[in-house]
Amino acid sequence: TVLSLIYFLWTKWKSPILQQIHQYRFAKNKGCHQWKFIKVSSSYFCNHCKKEIQDGIMNGSYCLLCGIYAHNWCSRTTKLACKAVHFQHLSTRKHQWNEGNLPFETFCTVCHTFCGNPEFNFNGIKCIWCQKVSHKACIEKIPEECDGGEFGELIMKPSEIFYEKIATNIRKRISSVVSKSLEKVKMKKKSPAQLNPVDPKSQQLEDGSGSEKWTFKFDERASPLIVCVNSKAGGQKGEQILRSFYSYFNPLQVIDLVNEGIESLDKFRDLAKWRLIIAGGDGTVSWVLNYLSDSLKPKTYPEIALVPLGTGNDLSRVLGWGKTIAETEMQEVLKALNRQSTLTLLDRWKLTFTYTRPAKEWKGLRRQTVIKSTTETKFMHNYFGMGVDAKITGDFHSLRETYPSLFTSRFINKLFYSQVGTKELFMGACKNLQQKIRVFCEDKEVPLPYLEGLTIINIPSQVGGVDYWSNHLLGNEETENGFKKQSTCDMIIEVVGVRSVLHLGECIIGLDGGIRICQGKKISLKIGSESKVPMQIDGEPFIHQEGDVQIDIEFDSQIRMLKKVTNSATAIERKCYQVIDWAHHEGHITQVQAGLL
Repeated sequence: TVLSLIYFLWTKWKSPILQQIHQYRFAKNKGCHQWKFIKVSSSYFCNHCKKEIQDGIMNGSYCLLCGIYAHNWCSRTTKLACKAVHFQHLSTRKHQWNEGNLPFETFCTVCHTFCGNPEFNFNGIKCIWCQKVSHKACIEKIPEECDGGEFGELIMKPSEIFYEKIATNIRKRISSVVSKSLEKVKMKKKSPAQLNPVDPKSQQLEDGSGSEKWTFKFDERASPLIVCVNSKAGGQKGEQILRSFYSYFNPLQVIDLVNEGIESLDKFRDLAKWRLIIAGGDGTVSWVLNYLSDSLKPKTYPEIALVPLGTGNDLSRVLGWGKTIAETEMQEVLKALNRQSTLTLLDRWKLTFTYTRPAKEWKGLRRQTVIKSTTETKFMHNYFGMGVDAKITGDFHSLRETYPSLFTSRFINKLFYSQVGTKELFMGACKNLQQKIRVFCEDKEVPLPYLEGLTIINIPSQVGGVDYWSNHLLGNEETENGFKKQSTCDMIIEVVGVRSVLHLGECIIGLDGGIRICQGKKISLKIGSESKVPMQIDGEPFIHQEGDVQIDIEFDSQIRMLKKVTNSATAIERKCYQVIDWAHHEGHITQVQAGLL
């Protein structure tokens, strides 16, 4: 009986499970359904057999790309088409209708009456491209050609995307893997200028059974939109936002960073002009920005907008995209891309860690002590923290990695953050930080007061909206101490400190500000070998190596970001930015001149 039960459960569940762990990255490119188990108990109907999915939890599935529902056994045999990534034989696009499973408050586009009532079953239909909703009786009054709906200009048309699969035999695959491994070893020894240039006509991606060649033929004035989503960010919200983007756009232009990997951006390297949305927390944003600058190195750097899905979302707050977002607000974000956004620049800072420590080495027959030095490079966009705030961030991340199922929402994340902060209040692991760190501003040492936390900041928001620099108290002119208001694109960085966890709490609730220490174009830090200081960069904690540490922080470059604004001068300001961008692109002005303008 037990064996029969196990066999029954395995035959019932194995196919959907295997479908969900299938090669996600390449199945999507082939136009296959991406099935996900239904996690909410509600009334759904199977689009394949037209019957109700009873007790929907784990008994039915929905396609993440096109939105159809099916029983687990029906999902294996359904012939219903998913969203097409590319079809080259058509110059126009027709509507692709899904039947039923519409929300109750849905109205028909033609007759403006309800068509989402579950009692109507499959009477209501919806186009998965333009989002138009209609009764079956009203469909004749809708134009046959699909225009993509309100955001049609942002959609990559399948007729503009050309895909070619290049098959290779077993011998070629093995030799290809060996040659690529040798190339990687050689590339590490070469400088960036010695590396082979990328073919500007197409980009090839390896999938293990051959290669994929993608070619895009857009209009010269087109600016295609690419979306990167961290589906694990924000508890359950990341997957909901991912599903919303899939419902609006071509599946190829939406990248799930968790399942597909950030390397999926490689196919867009040679686009002449494009825009990018990053949906995630500050850590996700920093990860994608570093990949763009260090690994991808696109032909043209995209204009980048943000969708806040993390806990702090500090960069999103500064750029006007908000501290959090709901699934219903996605339309407002997409509208703001063209109507309420303007181009701005974000400074990128290079952090060079130099570690010096004694080591034992044999010289002849004697073992002598020599001084060894190693270097590590990191990059910062928001802030670089040491001490109490980095310790709290590190403990929080360790807790989240150990018990990921507990962190299901932004509110619960903040509760755990408060718990870790309260623990640090009594532990006091970062006392007398000023005795462990020496700070140099433009090669001049700066005296430090009593500190438990030190933060190098590039934007006026940390720890979920805290303004450590107290910019509201500063005017446009310099103060008596020589401090001036912060800017994200002035090539100047600020250093602030906090006295304790209680002082940090006072800053969070707005009763106090941080201790201004210095402000300059170059900051250097020195930490002795006997000190172990917790550190974090853009919300991601890390542990530095042993030995004496010197950290040199210098300006690296500037990144093109989109800032959401609501004033009446937005259109004029955006035109001015476009003219400056055109002049820089054509070589009439330098990057430094463009930044100053």
